[in-house]
Amino acid sequence: MLYYKMSRLIARILFFVKFIFLKIALNKKIKFPKFYLSCIDSDFKIWCLNGTLTFSGRFISRRFLTINVMSGELVVGKDVFFNQNVSINCQNNIIIGNNSIFGESVKLYDHNHRFNLQGNIKDQGFTSKPIVIGDNVWIGSNSVILSGVEIGNNSVISAGSIVRCSIPADSIYKDGNVIKILRRED
Repeated sequence: MLYYKMSRLIARILFFVKFIFLKIALNKKIKFPKFYLSCIDSDFKIWCLNGTLTFSGRFISRRFLTINVMSGELVVGKDVFFNQNVSINCQNNIIIGNNSIFGESVKLYDHNHRFNLQGNIKDQGFTSKPIVIGDNVWIGSNSVILSGVEIGNNSVISAGSIVRCSIPADSIYKDGNVIKILRRED
């Protein structure tokens, strides 16, 4: 038990040191007003080249979080949880709502490669559309969210889903279909 507590304390100290270094290096590209309330395991990578990254409040991430903001803006809401191996790749705009949770190995891509029969695919650039994830959304492990997708508030995306179309609020998405609309009682 003592070993666990010490390892968590060391991970938290490493997070603060690494994050302060990132904050200084990235200057105005990263906004994280209450980073001291958050907890990210020390094995994380954040690249923010020509875009901005905003954490609206406290959030928690387990190991191996990878965030790439090549351009555009990534906004992460309050009280968001990322499990291990989450990868977010932003060239346009990604918004993640408050109280959302991500299972292990969830991937978000707001862009796709352009391609045609002539030339190298890697030289043809990208197309991109924003991703919007509402409040209180649960995205199951190993899911992939593609460009142009909007996921409504209070929705659940089943594990292993590839989401390429928008999902209405209060719904459960499984095997490429909305299988249930949840009825909320007030």
